[in-house]
Amino acid sequence: MIEVDLSRSSVRALNERLHRLTPPTNELYWRVLNPNGAHAIAVGITQPVHVEIKGHVGFYCAGMNTAATVVVNGHAGTGLAENIAGGLDGIARRLDPGRRLDINMYEPGAAPAGIPRLPLNLLDALRAFQAARGVGLGLCRRLREIADGALDRLYAPFERMGA
Repeated sequence: MIEVDLSRSSVRALNERLHRLTPPTNELYWRVLNPNGAHAIAVGITQPVHVEIKGHVGFYCAGMNTAATVVVNGHAGTGLAENIAGGLDGIARRLDPGRRLDINMYEPGAAPAGIPRLPLNLLDALRAFQAARGVGLGLCRRLREIADGALDRLYAPFERMGA
C-alpha cells in the first residue's frame, strides 16, 4: 500500500502521481493521510485503483473519476455528493454524457461553441429563472414565489430612486 501524507506533500503532487499510473500497475492500493478538508483530492483517476482517504475532504474529491474506488473516512464537501447523485441519476436513466472533451475550458477560446453558460451571479440566475417560466421546469409554485420575491426586493431600491 502506498501512503501519502498531505501534511508533508501537496494535493497536486498526489494527483500527479495518480495520473501517471498506467496499466499494468502494481500500485493498486493508496492511503491518503491528513487531508484536513483539502479540495480536489484524488481527482481525474483513470486507472482501477483503490484510494482510502483517512479524514475530512473538501469539494471535488474524486471528481472526474473514471475507474477508481475512492473511500472517504470522514466528512466530505457537498460537491462530492452532487457528483455521486448526478452520476447515479445518469446511470439509472441511461443518459449519454456526450463525447469527452480533453480541454481546459478556462483557457481563453478553448470552450467549444454551443456549450451553455451558467449565470455569473445570483441576479443573473434569478432573471434566467424568471424568463424560463414557459419552459415547464416542473418546479413547485413556492419556489417561484420565493424567486419572484427575491427579485422584487432586489429591484425595490432602484424603483424608489426612479431608475
